[in-house]
Amino acid sequence: MSPEEQYVRKATRGLNGQARKDTQAELLDHLTERTRQLTLTGLSPEQARVQAMQELGPAPTVARSLRREQGFTTAHQLALNTLIGLTLLTSLTANLSVPDIFRLRLCWTQHS
Repeated sequence: MSPEEQYVRKATRGLNGQARKDTQAELLDHLTERTRQLTLTGLSPEQARVQAMQELGPAPTVARSLRREQGFTTAHQLALNTLIGLTLLTSLTANLSVPDIFRLRLCWTQHS
């Protein structure tokens, strides 16, 4: 395993599933491109690799940031789904009378 791959594995620790795979691919692409850019400035390939990883920061710090971002995204998605559900519920019940709503609730509890 290359040093870049080791770095990326550590930097994505704590992410799950497809999010981890996608983030690993993105980080590897970034490191490859940045290494290429740095070699064009005269650094050796090894110096360029090391500097590219240093520019991103320590892998554990990157991992914490990515987990925090994923947690925010999950919370944001949950809030959005809740809002959509409430909007649908409101639009469905807006044209119903109070007795209709109670009948719906009674049907729901009998089937649960």
